Amino acid sequence: MASVNKVILVGNCGRDPEVRYLPSGQAVANVSVATSTRRKDKNTGESVEDTQWHRVTFYDRLAEIAGEYVKKGRPIYVEGRLKYGKYTDQTGIEKNTVDIVATELQLLGGREGMVARVTLMTEHLQHRRHVAQRLRNQQCVQRHHLAALLQHRRL
Repeated sequence: MASVNKVILVGNCGRDPEVRYLPSGQAVANVSVATSTRRKDKNTGESVEDTQWHRVTFYDRLAEIAGEYVKKGRPIYVEGRLKYGKYTDQTGIEKNTVDIVATELQLLGGREGMVARVTLMTEHLQHRRHVAQRLRNQQCVQRHHLAALLQHRRL
């Protein structure tokens, strides 16, 4: 049976992205996105706003683009998938985390939103990375065979 792990957020960026590079050279950017809902309080009848904060992680070219265009307070549209994790804090208590691994980003509002619309599919990037690695491996094997052939001819 097929399954779906998909999240869509439309909210405001809570801080400028933090872009870093892994030892492999892969770019990673993290942001917080705020989404708000309004409801009426049952007792007072007043409108109450409920804000939720979401941790969003961008990878590869999407991380670089987020680092360049996403700014604190800017409205953004994000598609991605949920990723659950755990870590142990400084006091030794195990904490749970929920991150959204972004696969699509669109800046909303203003001219930059129209110009910088970006859609990158993580699966496509992973496929390209896999194909490139396979090609490098094949080239390495071919060089090894050529070197062995040249060595054999010298004998």
